[in-house]
Amino acid sequence: MRAGFWKPETWPQARPVPTLLEMLRDHAETDIGTTDEAFIEARYRETLY
Repeated sequence: MRAGFWKPETWPQARPVPTLLEMLRDHAETDIGTTDEAFIEARYRETLY
């Protein structure tokens, strides 16, 4: 492909888009305590249902 989509060396090093949790925190203008992805995923497994 000419755009280099399939070449990892052309991908940006930093994530240009915030995580869903960061977007929700900013939109709700609230303090959620942590943005640690591992903690959030564990919490989802324990409390989602």
